[in-house]
Amino acid sequence: AQNAAAQSKYRQKKYRKIDISANSALILEIYRNCPEGFEVDHIIPVSKDCLHHENNLQYLPKYLNRIKSNKLVNW
Repeated sequence: AQNAAAQSKYRQKKYRKIDISANSALILEIYRNCPEGFEVDHIIPVSKDCLHHENNLQYLPKYLNRIKSNKLVNW
């Protein structure tokens, strides 16, 4: 769990590309309000050249987020 948290922080730092039309405060709230046992997931992965935008975020259980990885799957 500690390694997963460290990896998540690394990815967030590496991919801090925010869409100019995005609401940064809303994105921060989405991350802050993530339910226990869930993670904030990008529907279209940042690694697929998508930017951070509140409309591209969803909550996924940790295990599903690991399975999804950087695939284009919307659960």
